[in-house]
Amino acid sequence: MLARTLTFIFFASAIWALLPLLVRNQLGLGASGYGLVLGVTGLGSAAGITVLERARQRYTTNQVVLGASALFAAVLVVLGTVHVVAVALVAVAVGGIAWISVLSSLNTAVQTLSPEWVRARTLSVYMLFFLGGMAIGGLAWGAVADYLGTPETLVVAGAGLFVGLVGAIRWRFPVTDDLDLRPSAHWPDPETAFDPNPESGPVLVSVEYRIDPTTTVEFFDAMRELETVRRRNGARYWGVFRDTTTPDRYVEVYLTGTWMAHLREHERVSVADREIQERASSFHVGEEPPTVSHFVSEMDG
Repeated sequence: MLARTLTFIFFASAIWALLPLLVRNQLGLGASGYGLVLGVTGLGSAAGITVLERARQRYTTNQVVLGASALFAAVLVVLGTVHVVAVALVAVAVGGIAWISVLSSLNTAVQTLSPEWVRARTLSVYMLFFLGGMAIGGLAWGAVADYLGTPETLVVAGAGLFVGLVGAIRWRFPVTDDLDLRPSAHWPDPETAFDPNPESGPVLVSVEYRIDPTTTVEFFDAMRELETVRRRNGARYWGVFRDTTTPDRYVEVYLTGTWMAHLREHERVSVADREIQERASSFHVGEEPPTVSHFVSEMDG
């Protein structure tokens, strides 16, 4: 997600860094002409909202971002080679559509892919990459333009963005249509005989399962998914161990930093996490649900 954001912003920033030079030197327009170009770009962005709404009904977020990025790359190349004002105005209008389509899709993706408890931090990192990419890209493309010239730099930026689209194959957005990241609130409060210090830790949590030997492969597959959930929600260590004296007894253990950090895990578990946990627990064949135990470190060092 962040890699694709940075790739697009870095190359796309060339147009905003070099547009004034393009308008003056290549199109032969003055300040009013520059205002006209910006206005047409804004109109394209406004029209892009309608285009994007229809595109989302037919295509996935990956496809929308990929197509709009390719369109913006083509706009960069066209602006680097055109000298006709009318053609340039059409190009920037199309660029406005592509720009708003990419940014709106990225903004939506970064929010829908983030659980509520970490969404603010995720957005702050996203904005750091976005604004940082604009700043670094503007500086870089200005330096390149000093060496190559404005038209050539725009063509290079467009070509670079085309090449960067190869990364979209590797860094695809996860499908989130069925991903419910709302807090599930299904974990009960830990049973304790004393009140642990919130800063005490680390905390070891164990979950005991009884597994039919014929389903161990499926159980391990489910536990690998559960490992991702545990680590994402704060586990420092995670593992599954088999009892050497009772072969059907498996114990999942994981560590969190402090007692307070573990309590926060209870708040972070999402509906999607609950479904993964329930799949793992479905292989348990004991009469009672899997036994959960908590251990708090009492010794320093």
